[in-house]
Amino acid sequence: MPRFLSSSALFVLAIICSIVFFEPIHGQGVCRHQGKEYRNGDEWIVSNSFIMNCIVHYNRWETKIIACLSMLGERIPVNGQISDQHGVWKCEQKPNGSTRLVQQKQ
Repeated sequence: MPRFLSSSALFVLAIICSIVFFEPIHGQGVCRHQGKEYRNGDEWIVSNSFIMNCIVHYNRWETKIIACLSMLGERIPVNGQISDQHGVWKCEQKPNGSTRLVQQKQ
């Protein structure tokens, strides 16, 4: 019976198969922020004022501020605003990603 693959070709094939098998597991990685791990889609509060989100891609991960929190704990979407008894709250995000919560008295 003829041999179709040499032992080195079988070794390379085994490596390729293991990469294909483990890549989906690697792609479901975690975000790391200030010593904690978060899964894709997780949200958490930072500095009592910002809501962050974990986004996992197949080859990388990122965290983003997706909203701010007012003094009363109300969610303010990025570049949005709300009014409450403490004034007008704005969640401002610049193109470089820097975000700030601004309070304007009424």
